Amino acid sequence: MVWCLFSGYAVAILCTRFRDIAQIVASVLQVAFFVTPVIWKPEVLPPQAHYFVSYNPFAPLLAVVRDPLLGRPLCRVADGVRHSAGNLGLRSSVRR
Repeated sequence: MVWCLFSGYAVAILCTRFRDIAQIVASVLQVAFFVTPVIWKPEVLPPQAHYFVSYNPFAPLLAVVRDPLLGRPLCRVADGVRHSAGNLGLRSSVRR
């Protein structure tokens, strides 16, 4: 989270000095959206390209949301993301 704040402030400072940085950031985010399996399923990739999804840091986060909605069980990586989010205190505060 500290890294996100630092990078956000750094980009904001660069955007105030160089006006073209905002367009570059927008282009990079658009490419990142299409590379992340948001609008396509990871299963459509050939077996040789599955490493591509495994190196994507957002793929497990999307799997945590997408797989239960589609009725599929969570994969091990997505299950680990869910447990680590729970360990960070992001789970429900309702006690039984």
